[in-house]
Amino acid sequence: MATVELGQTVKDVITGYEGIAVSITEYLHACRRIVVQSRELKDGKPVEDQVFDEQRLVVLAVPNILEEAPLTNEPGGERLVPRQPAVPFRSL
Repeated sequence: MATVELGQTVKDVITGYEGIAVSITEYLHACRRIVVQSRELKDGKPVEDQVFDEQRLVVLAVPNILEEAPLTNEPGGERLVPRQPAVPFRSL
């Protein structure tokens, strides 16, 4: 059984729920729980995320979405540099 990584497309073998692994929680006694977010919509809204034990999930042969994302250490997007107001000058 393959270890699930963030960004992989996974499927629950019991319910058939399929989506992207968006969060992984590892507990003290080696239990890993994976939050899976579906790509599907229901009534025009995203389907609610589901949490599964890692043993119930199989990794599908789809590229990891994180491998396609640009890597950067910069948080957020483009920002304007704030300008300080001019300091008045007083002559004595």
